[in-house]
Amino acid sequence: MLRKQDVTAYVIHAFGTLLDLIPSQASKGQALRYVAQRWGIPLEHILVAGGSGADEDMMRDNNTLAVVVANRHGEELSQLEDLDRVYFAGQAHALGILDAIKSFDLFRSCRLPPTES
Repeated sequence: MLRKQDVTAYVIHAFGTLLDLIPSQASKGQALRYVAQRWGIPLEHILVAGGSGADEDMMRDNNTLAVVVANRHGEELSQLEDLDRVYFAGQAHALGILDAIKSFDLFRSCRLPPTES
């Protein structure tokens, strides 16, 4: 149906029942890079989280740290297990993100900026 309407899009099967339609000129990874560049945030200072195949490109194609939460759907992201910067949390939802923050020790070097006198 998309081809008949001359629409080009990535069709990603997610959570076993959903279809994510993403324009061919866009992706979550591209959006992440755009926002990081726009706000001057180094990609390696960003933690992304996900749980479905639709999240793979933002986890694989960037220099970010990533967490796959325990409530992920099946094995959709299992191909990322060999990447050091992708953490597979033992907890679901926000607890999985907190688990990753602890595992990556993200706040180790977190300091407040100096105040102006």
